[in-house]
Amino acid sequence: MAGLEDRARDLLRAAALIGRDVDLRLLSRATGVDVADCLQRLELLRTLGLLEPGPRDPSSLRFAHDLVRESVSETATPQQVTGLHLRVADALEHIHADDEDVTERLAYHLWAAGPLADPARTAEALIRAGRRAAAKLAFESAGRQLRSAVQVARAAGLMELEFSALTLLVSVEPGQQLTGTIMGAFLSYVLVPQDHDRTRLLLKVVMQTGRWTAIGLSVGDLIMARRQLLNLKRLAERQGR
Repeated sequence: MAGLEDRARDLLRAAALIGRDVDLRLLSRATGVDVADCLQRLELLRTLGLLEPGPRDPSSLRFAHDLVRESVSETATPQQVTGLHLRVADALEHIHADDEDVTERLAYHLWAAGPLADPARTAEALIRAGRRAAAKLAFESAGRQLRSAVQVARAAGLMELEFSALTLLVSVEPGQQLTGTIMGAFLSYVLVPQDHDRTRLLLKVVMQTGRWTAIGLSVGDLIMARRQLLNLKRLAERQGR
């Protein structure tokens, strides 16, 4: 790194955050440097054997070893890292807008961009990534993505996205959700573990009735439904200990 000029050093840091295999089109889009200039600035590293042509894609480069990539990444400041992750995420969306294969990569880069990324965008990307991982039966990965989505949505006060992530989470981590129907209303709640052996109750009610019928729903029946759900919650907590 010491022998590189600043422009080549910045380009290399961006490449390291993309991954061991670096799509030159993606690097170009993320840094605003055209592909020919990317190759020219990184030529010294290719000569030294630290970067090599991609094994299956002529429009890509590959770090000779992942330790090289990690060492380069560690030279970036936290501010540079978050900014680069956001630019890589933007580039991924532009180049691979309809490609589901980059769903999990996009979610990772948005999450790693931290406060620079719009929280709704990040939470939605994490939910999509969790759904895709679950479809591939990668339930552990799906759980990680969805828990991250819950954290991002909750911190930003995005209740609908938080509930969406929790609903998917219980499908890959069963046993945390109960549902039922009362007076035509579908009720669903999720038990969310909290500190000190406590859980949080998140309730959602969906009705398939007209507006005025919904308004006329008895408050007493809703209170009774809440009590029933709380009783089930306490039962579930006792069984889980």
